[in-house]
Amino acid sequence: MRIALTDIFKFNIAEIDNGHERIVVMLNEIGDSLNDKNIDAALRQVIHLIAVERKHVFYENNLLEKNNYTTTGINTHTDYHSKLNTVLNEIMLALGDQDFALATDLHKMLCTVFLDDILNADLPFKSLLQHKILKI
Repeated sequence: MRIALTDIFKFNIAEIDNGHERIVVMLNEIGDSLNDKNIDAALRQVIHLIAVERKHVFYENNLLEKNNYTTTGINTHTDYHSKLNTVLNEIMLALGDQDFALATDLHKMLCTVFLDDILNADLPFKSLLQHKILKI
């Protein structure tokens, strides 16, 4: 499964947009490695994505707290990123067992959770951040 982000998902905040784009590239690279049955490449990308994901959620949550976003909204956002991390860890386990079918199914789930995060957790705070940061 490959995914792409359209302009509607852009925040016009470089750190957020670059983070989302990097995550999409890495999700697609993991999928490509799984299709090629390349355990080492897939595992490297999963480990790298865990690090990128941690940095990204830390930045977003700090920005939300700094701009007085609702506690419920921050918790919802954190929950999505926790789900992403859980699925990434499950993919690592499946790769360790050389279970490409399970790893591929988990990759599809990972893509879905990421897109759900953007639609249900990120887009609701897009306008708030644009108004406060960009002074629209």
